Amino acid sequence: MSRTEIVLNRVNNRKVVTIHQPDFMPWLGFFVKISKADTFVVLSHVTNKYNAQSWIRRVKLANKSGAYWFSVSIKKPLGTKYIPINKMEVNMSVSYKNTLETIYRTYHKTPYFHLIYPLIEKWVNSDEPLLIKRNMDFIIDIMNMLNINTEVVYFDGEKCKKKSNELLIAILKSQNADVYICGDGASGYQKNEMYLKENIEVEYNNFKPEKYRQINTKDFQGNLSIVDVLMNIGPEKTRAMIDRMIAR
Repeated sequence: MSRTEIVLNRVNNRKVVTIHQPDFMPWLGFFVKISKADTFVVLSHVTNKYNAQSWIRRVKLANKSGAYWFSVSIKKPLGTKYIPINKMEVNMSVSYKNTLETIYRTYHKTPYFHLIYPLIEKWVNSDEPLLIKRNMDFIIDIMNMLNINTEVVYFDGEKCKKKSNELLIAILKSQNADVYICGDGASGYQKNEMYLKENIEVEYNNFKPEKYRQINTKDFQGNLSIVDVLMNIGPEKTRAMIDRMIAR
């Protein structure tokens, strides 16, 4: 969907909705998808393993040696390995001092370090135990920095027993969606005909990464946290990059 199509959707009162879990310091494609939508629905009631290697609690950064993981430790729930995302608690006994030092060494020479590093410190030094609150605070800070004015809605999934496509359709109908922007990976499980039966058009994000100058790496590393993009080229150029991706 191009930027022109997005504008036409809004003029014609066609509501565009996207749905995503509250990822940890997400990558650029996450913010491109949100930028295309009128409403971003936070999917947080679904159950995951507390220690799953998922984007909820880890993300990639990069230095001259290549990409590396910035991971968060989650407190193990009593009696089970599985827990809803909105109940996940950060393991407050874990120190991220070494991680912060690594990120400092990685990015302290980047042009926008002074602007972005405090957001990482804010996440790490927070006394908020719930992962979703820390992650969403970061996401909203970045949305504000990039002038992404998409409405953020938290779906109350406690009363909804539906799963997979049925769950997503129920969420979209609750938001009166006309268009659903989904991730590119959804093609493996998504049944588009189910959405069309409910008069909901499906559009894929079709995220295509664009190279930018990374002064902290030997070779360009793609699909990193938005942190890497912002550290290297700043909010204004990142916003311009998002606009170019939307217009493709």
